[in-house]
Amino acid sequence: MASTVEELQLEEETKKKIRQKKRVRGVLVAVNLLLVSYFGYLAVAGIVEAVQSSINASESDTLLLQGKNKSDSLALYEAHLENKGVDIADFATYGKYLLTSQSRVTSTNINYSSEVVLSDISSNPYTFRKVENTYKGSAALGDKLNEQVDLFKLDAGDYVLYDSISDGNQKGTAYHYTGENLRSETLYSFPNIEGYRKKITLKGKASSPAFLVSVERVSYLPTDYYDLVVIGDHTSYTTLDTLESNHYKIKYVSSLKEAYLTSSSYCLNVVEGDQVTSSQYVNLEGTNPSTSITSSGIYNSLDSDNAIRELGGYIFNAGYGVTSEETSEDIASSSLEIENVIKDSHVGKFTLTVGNEVPLETIKNLLEISK
Repeated sequence: MASTVEELQLEEETKKKIRQKKRVRGVLVAVNLLLVSYFGYLAVAGIVEAVQSSINASESDTLLLQGKNKSDSLALYEAHLENKGVDIADFATYGKYLLTSQSRVTSTNINYSSEVVLSDISSNPYTFRKVENTYKGSAALGDKLNEQVDLFKLDAGDYVLYDSISDGNQKGTAYHYTGENLRSETLYSFPNIEGYRKKITLKGKASSPAFLVSVERVSYLPTDYYDLVVIGDHTSYTTLDTLESNHYKIKYVSSLKEAYLTSSSYCLNVVEGDQVTSSQYVNLEGTNPSTSITSSGIYNSLDSDNAIRELGGYIFNAGYGVTSEETSEDIASSSLEIENVIKDSHVGKFTLTVGNEVPLETIKNLLEISK
């Protein structure tokens, strides 16, 4: 009997060991399958990433038109561009105005052509089409910052800027950006009566056939983008409430630094009084005869009005860091404040120093707000 019990116990222990071995083998098989799957995933992901990187690398040398791949974009460029373009080394914006230059863009060195022609090259791949509803085919440029290309007037599409075109020719000599690395700036237009806006992206790269202006119709503003940034509290200029009720997005700040760091194409610097002060490089004379519009004073070719000079950004040499020995203490401190936070952006805010007694209709007129 004892022998039988021992045999049974031995048999049970043997079965238990067999079951444990099977479990271990099962776990090992599962782990191995997981490892094989994981390494297989890594291999496939690596191949996909390499292919995608290759595609991106091959397309990154050409600025793609909206909704077009590289070959289609190149076909449209070929249909509209002469082989040799006009080189621009720099571009920037002041408010809604596009400025270009063969060298660094400044308030005293902007366009180098008295006229440009714009064409939406994505509208028809085989017909040269001038933007008749925008500039009647061409834009006569002046000497002031607000006499440059008005980006807010462009309809949705992909635009190139021509320095010249031949009569009856589908092709033109387009602006070509010479920077080796991609330069891109994006701004948003004011809303229309329905609340829609234009998203305007400026893009340039030496390897691409032409400097490109892409315009999309959108119904939003990014959460950190504003139509107007106002230096002053909400009670300093209460008539702006009307704009806010009509889809305009406004941010109130208390300092030049905050205003500079706010993404916006326009700024109002609210002060006491009934006058409006603009940059000396902006032509607002005769825009609204009922309001006294003065030009900012000058300091070494720069506007002496702190807000106008510093918020003009790159074009106005914002934050170049004058000292109190060179000029007054307030100008020096304002410049230093911006110098410490300046970003690598060529977007300048169109800035007006506005008296709190100035009627809202005057502001709307000066900023060309239609509603």
